[in-house]
Amino acid sequence: MFRLCCSLALLMAGLPAAYAQAEDEAVDLGTLQVTAGRRAESTVDVPQPVTVLTRDDIERAPVQSWTEAMRGQPGAFVQSSGPGQGIVIVRGLKGSEVLHLVDGFRLNNAFFRNAPSQYIALVDPMLIDRIELVRGPNSVLYGSDAMGGVIQLLTPEQRFDGDRLETSGRARWQMNTQDLSNVTRTDFAVGRNGLSAQFGGSWKDHGERTTPDDGRLRDTDYTARALDAKLLVAAGDGGEWMLSWQDFRIPKLARYHQIVPGFGTQADSEFNFFLPNERRFLHGRYRHFQPIGPLQGLELQLGRQVIVDDRLGRDTGSTEDTREFNRSTLQGLTLQASTLLADGAELLYGLEYYHDEVNSSRTVTDNGQTSTARARFPDGSSERSFGAWLQHAWHGGSGWLLETGLRFSAVETDLPVADRGIGVNVRENDLTGSLGLLLPIRAGFHWTANIGRGFRAPNVFDLGTLGPRPGNRFNVPNPDLGAETVWNYDTGIKYLGTRCSGEFGVFLQDYDDRIASVATGNPRSDGRTEVQSRNLARARYTGIETAGRCRVLPALGVSLALNYTRGEETLDGSTAPADRVPPLNGRLAVDWQAGANWSLRSDLLFADDQSRLAAGDVSDSRINPNGTGGWLRWDLGGRWQALPGFHVDLALLNLLDAQYREHGSGIDAPGFGASLALDYRW
Repeated sequence: MFRLCCSLALLMAGLPAAYAQAEDEAVDLGTLQVTAGRRAESTVDVPQPVTVLTRDDIERAPVQSWTEAMRGQPGAFVQSSGPGQGIVIVRGLKGSEVLHLVDGFRLNNAFFRNAPSQYIALVDPMLIDRIELVRGPNSVLYGSDAMGGVIQLLTPEQRFDGDRLETSGRARWQMNTQDLSNVTRTDFAVGRNGLSAQFGGSWKDHGERTTPDDGRLRDTDYTARALDAKLLVAAGDGGEWMLSWQDFRIPKLARYHQIVPGFGTQADSEFNFFLPNERRFLHGRYRHFQPIGPLQGLELQLGRQVIVDDRLGRDTGSTEDTREFNRSTLQGLTLQASTLLADGAELLYGLEYYHDEVNSSRTVTDNGQTSTARARFPDGSSERSFGAWLQHAWHGGSGWLLETGLRFSAVETDLPVADRGIGVNVRENDLTGSLGLLLPIRAGFHWTANIGRGFRAPNVFDLGTLGPRPGNRFNVPNPDLGAETVWNYDTGIKYLGTRCSGEFGVFLQDYDDRIASVATGNPRSDGRTEVQSRNLARARYTGIETAGRCRVLPALGVSLALNYTRGEETLDGSTAPADRVPPLNGRLAVDWQAGANWSLRSDLLFADDQSRLAAGDVSDSRINPNGTGGWLRWDLGGRWQALPGFHVDLALLNLLDAQYREHGSGIDAPGFGASLALDYRW
């Protein structure tokens, strides 16, 4: 059945061309409102492949994390090490190899790791209004980490037109039997023309996850709460000030893959919790929309983000309780402007500066006696980065677009001696360029091509994560660690018609100086393998990304996404599969507007098996050493517009009650369940 589904998905990729002459309303897939490309508030055709999700797309997914909505989307694969977590793999890259932004401010911090992490889940999924994924390097505009792609999470901005005070609001409640969850969200806004204040809060109570084979999984329950506020104030003619605040907190969350036996291993820990995980974000922005001399537009952003990563755990067979306190305080400033030149040319340029300070400590309690232990990171570590960029876009009269970009970046990472006995200071300067072309080839069809270079400077995690590591390893420091780089080449076809739209693209990424954890050969008395991070590996990723959307009938729509990535890594002269590379995967969806107030949706999500494993995959307790099996999940949902402003969403999830695990995940996917949501807006 799975092979049949993949064959059907491949057949569906040809739908856009088959309906090229239809005359219904156009489906907007090729023309996107892209802000992740620093084109705030403008609608453009772009050479880069872009995936965009709206709030409606996000609300159709379970609400443990916003990453749930990215499953089966063009260019994205989701994996999770436990409940309340998730990462998006883009073109085979993950973690700090992909840049994450919230309203234009970096979410990636100094201890972001290039592996599954919980930090990207510290953004309230019920607050997000839009998700944008630009696939491929974007280091010209964003600097370090923008290698596999850039994911931007955008929050709503409520504005009013009248001269008298008006109000609006929203209340949403959602439950899900897969994890016995109850989630509520309330928003309220008040304002008039030129002035708006909005407030919101979410409460999430998730119970234990159920699976077909094992029933309810212990230690998968948790709670979370979020608060946020935003103020928008008009400033003179054509200007606007914005001030926002976000606070998301998970008081206690089990590190699930650490406390359950993996494939062929015992559990690493008797107990292991994030206690707590929290993100606080204060953000200010000024935008000027009207020309100021040669400037067509101007934007200034200031932000301060604090991520708290505290932990409590006990290793299996030990009597010692380890308590950790880790904090990142990231402050940033970005200034960008645009100028219109002659002959349809546009110049976009800017400066940015970020400074991140890491505080870290650890205590060990054994038989009632508490002592200080070596912290996860050297206390007082810092990372500073500066960037200046310039991007030039030529718009041709016949619809073509040529983009060129150049950026200089300087990144300094400083680790004091602290409790390590050795300190290190690493400075990386980088010059990055990009070239993109969008060329019309016939009615509705555009050919795209992109060449770009991305880089990732070593951060505090790369330099300072010392001591015991998963897989019975012990990491020792490397003060000579350098930056990783990637060259990306992609080309494809975009189609935008009256009834159908779609894209088909291929890519190649050459990843050099990749940081790899390698054995030093030095013996250890505790039996662990001593390893060190070094710039020794090189990887190559090739793949296909395709998506299509078609209005088959006025009330019936079909959409498809299909992704395939193959990765090879070379280390010490030998070549093997790259780690955590997703299998062939995608989604086939059918939407039916059953009546004036009714709509139905059917989703088939699928992935092929993945038996091409890196050595690190085979030794990873989260991954079956024989490979991950393919799977097929069928979801069926409907929406009833009961009253103006009030609708009901009902979904049946994993209707086939399939038992499966997404490749690289540390927990099995939920079994069959039902979701009910009530949503009222005024």
